[in-house]
Amino acid sequence: MNASIVRQPLLAAFATLLLVVAAAAMQWPLDPAPLHQAAPASDATVPELTEENWGALVVEPWLVGLQQNAPTLIRTAAALLLFLVGAAVGSTSARYALYPMRTHLAIPLYGLVGCGILLGDHYAAASVTAAGLVLSLRNLYASFRNGYSFDALLRGGIYLGCLPLIHARTLPLVVLLPLAVVLFKRSARECAVALFGLVLPILAYSYIYWGCGGEFTAPVREMWLRLAESIVPLDCKALSTLQLATGAGYLLLTLAAIRLYIRDIHATGTKQRAILLFNCCCFVLVALLIAFSSRETAFWMPVCAIPTATLLPVLFTRISPWIANPIYLLAIIACVGLMIA
Repeated sequence: MNASIVRQPLLAAFATLLLVVAAAAMQWPLDPAPLHQAAPASDATVPELTEENWGALVVEPWLVGLQQNAPTLIRTAAALLLFLVGAAVGSTSARYALYPMRTHLAIPLYGLVGCGILLGDHYAAASVTAAGLVLSLRNLYASFRNGYSFDALLRGGIYLGCLPLIHARTLPLVVLLPLAVVLFKRSARECAVALFGLVLPILAYSYIYWGCGGEFTAPVREMWLRLAESIVPLDCKALSTLQLATGAGYLLLTLAAIRLYIRDIHATGTKQRAILLFNCCCFVLVALLIAFSSRETAFWMPVCAIPTATLLPVLFTRISPWIANPIYLLAIIACVGLMIA
């Protein structure tokens, strides 16, 4: 019987993820670039976006400040957080038996996709955003069961609602919540609880900001302004040839995995089918954000790696080891090449 990378031991999967994350962390800059430039207010009620008051509206500048003040500590914490995110993606796929055979391939794939293509300056915000998204997804998956799932939907909504506070450009990801409610067949009362959890973080944040003397609606308005300013097409000239080739390769492989999922859609269970379809929609959404809101393309890679690493084993488990093993080896070679380039 031919050895297949799909059947690699759990220890090997964790070791690959750990090596990739550690190697990426060694490349992260100690001093991140300035996050935002000051912008004039559009009217008298909108405060000017300066370094002093912008930190009162979103969390990301605080994380950037931590990177500048304690770079070694934050670099280690971000690497550990990304390792835990990769482990969570793999454990979730194994727990819900998403593939025809039991495999831990999603664990190393998360590291290769999330840390091996681009090395961003603001890795602290990217790692926290990826952790918030994977926590939200795990709770949304858990809501697909018999009976009511108020607790899981509430937690999933809260985690998802926290993402725009970490990075304003993640605001479009909130559409994942109503999508999950539809795909996981939740009731109207559960939908109301999920929506309450979604808006709870921004309401609490706005209340705190208002209590400190600001305007109650300022955080929402500033997030919307940041989102509108971020709509810029992807600049391929800013990426190297190897980065473009690697990203295009993962895109084609993921599209092939989606094609196989659609072809064999009735060969999986109801829960597995819904979770994989949800990840297909999540991948399309994040890919669109990268293409049309991509001033910080590197920020999105740990986020995009979550649905990508979940979907790619669908392809690897259905093709011959003679094809799967060389593809996996090429992914490792591309990752090493990007890190030493």
